[in-house]
Amino acid sequence: MAATDSPRRPVLLVAVAVVLLVSAFGVWLGDEGETDPVAHGETADSPPPSDDGSLTTIDLGVAAEGFHRVCAVPGHDTPEAAAYEGPGPHPIVVFGEAGGEWVRSLDVAVADFPANWTDADIRRVQLIGCLSTGRGAELGTCGATVAIHAAHYELTVHEARTGEVVAIFAATGHEYDCSALVAGENLARLPAGRMEDLIHDVIEGRA
Repeated sequence: MAATDSPRRPVLLVAVAVVLLVSAFGVWLGDEGETDPVAHGETADSPPPSDDGSLTTIDLGVAAEGFHRVCAVPGHDTPEAAAYEGPGPHPIVVFGEAGGEWVRSLDVAVADFPANWTDADIRRVQLIGCLSTGRGAELGTCGATVAIHAAHYELTVHEARTGEVVAIFAATGHEYDCSALVAGENLARLPAGRMEDLIHDVIEGRA
């Protein structure tokens, strides 16, 4: 019986060796094909990319500062901006001039625009507003020394992508309240919602 089994033993050992070699090669090949996420600037906590190509809603007061050039440089275009086309709303970012620079406007005339006009994905901003203010006639005084003047507002609306002027709106504010006057303020204000009413059709209408 022993003489019968002995020729088969080398064959069995060779077969086992082949199986072990193939298994080891497979493990090595699998390791070579894996990518280290840390080495590629990723982390285990990194969210998967959006499958629709959109960006997360972000603070336009920070991210949209590049759009100020549309106000600062006549005819400046922003080719990467969304096109002003189709039905509204057409998101807008408004800048005002302060100290010779155009910055995100916090003027009460535009600060209360509806959220869907101003708070949008940066890729969907279609319009840029350039707000200028000027002092008009004296309306009265607060206390003994503070003269209050009418405020002239002019809002020039540009298409973000091309820089072309879409519309210009002008209004004059005559309202003021001495008890609510902020130190250093001497201009009256527009009635609440006045500028919103003026530009409503540009934002909400079909381009």
